[in-house]
Amino acid sequence: MFVFGILVKTLDNKSAIVFAGFVTTTTLVVSTQSTWGFSFCKGIEMDKKVPIKVCLTGGAGQIGYSLLPMLAAGEVFGHSQPVELRIHDIPSKIEHMRGITMELEDCRYPLLKAIRYGSDEMEMMKGVDLVVMLASLPMLPGEERKDLLKKNAKLMKNFGEVLQKVALDTTKVVVVTNPANTMALLLSKVFTRIPKTNITSLSMIDHNRCLFQIAKKLGGDPSTVRNVVCWGNHSRTVYPDMTYATIDGKPVLSKIKDLEYINKEFIEIIRSRAFEIQKARQQTAGFSTASAARDHIRALYRGTEHGEWVTIGVYTDGEAYGIEKDLYFAYPVMCKNGEYEIVAVSYTHLRAHETLRYLVCRLLLEKKK
Repeated sequence: MFVFGILVKTLDNKSAIVFAGFVTTTTLVVSTQSTWGFSFCKGIEMDKKVPIKVCLTGGAGQIGYSLLPMLAAGEVFGHSQPVELRIHDIPSKIEHMRGITMELEDCRYPLLKAIRYGSDEMEMMKGVDLVVMLASLPMLPGEERKDLLKKNAKLMKNFGEVLQKVALDTTKVVVVTNPANTMALLLSKVFTRIPKTNITSLSMIDHNRCLFQIAKKLGGDPSTVRNVVCWGNHSRTVYPDMTYATIDGKPVLSKIKDLEYINKEFIEIIRSRAFEIQKARQQTAGFSTASAARDHIRALYRGTEHGEWVTIGVYTDGEAYGIEKDLYFAYPVMCKNGEYEIVAVSYTHLRAHETLRYLVCRLLLEKKK
């Protein structure tokens, strides 16, 4: 074994070791810093691990294009976990998928053991460990949310039928396709070979938006903000809640005294953020959605930090917070060993439960449609 380091000169002409580690006969172990908050390499012995097989539906779209490199680079499952990626999209996107595959190959990701692409759902989904549902039909001018629901419900039913035939009994599904909560519910009605808890829906994009807005308000670092909650549905009715949030370990509400901001302005910023992005870009949020999906999956597979929770849409059992059974509702959850647990916090501040009841009613309406 020997120890090594790389010495560089900083701008002020001072020396600093920026990369260090040691080598044994079988393993390279390095220590470095990452702007993403985790180490890029830790005792990598990739060949000893079985690759996690991941299928992205709608993988040729802008979200898939952003998420695929995150999966390949180890940002999701960790920097010692190999992956096999399967990109699925409609036949007209075959050349697009071929181009994405070539780009991934050219990046030479050591964790990426195989890439496949195609429009055959059976082939792409067979035996996968994780499916990320990105496929979606767009909401056209003049259409309403109910129209989007009907169109995407057909997609979800088809995918569910395929998964019922070819997926593993342990397969997990993360639904990003909107309306995500209701799409997750529809999928659970068709793909019945797995526990309903194996299906979750994306709410981390709202969660991440909250973290940034709080940091912006206080002039702080978004990475130091913890434990917001985005109750309910990923939609214009989401209820972003900073009651239990902290920044640098201190309660946010001890620093923000502006009740108008807390109870109105902050909530409206989060609820309208997707619309504002779409208005500015002339298309929906792309890499911020991919980043949220990364955070969602990483929490499920690698766990949350001690004392920290995330917001994820999960199946309701009829007990937590008094929410009706058989919905997918966004709660604060902690994750460990591939499983999640709903965090019990006081919710009496939600206007004597009126807010939760309203959120449930909106989901029940979508369920009926």
